[in-house]
Amino acid sequence: MIILKETYDKCCPSYKEAVDKLEIKIAQINSSNVNAVTKFEKLYDAVMDFSKSYLTPREYWNHIMESIT
Repeated sequence: MIILKETYDKCCPSYKEAVDKLEIKIAQINSSNVNAVTKFEKLYDAVMDFSKSYLTPREYWNHIMESIT
């Protein structure tokens, strides 16, 4: 899990469900056999989709930035 468990535990059930789905998408993207640029684009799109509906923890943005280094 990218966000801290203690942060996750404080969230309401509907937000946890959305975070769980985002975490699954991120795990699938991270394990995919694509080049770094494609991986970055997919991670960015997944987090942007999440952020259209939910406040997005900084850890997800940091994860995207770490994927390009």
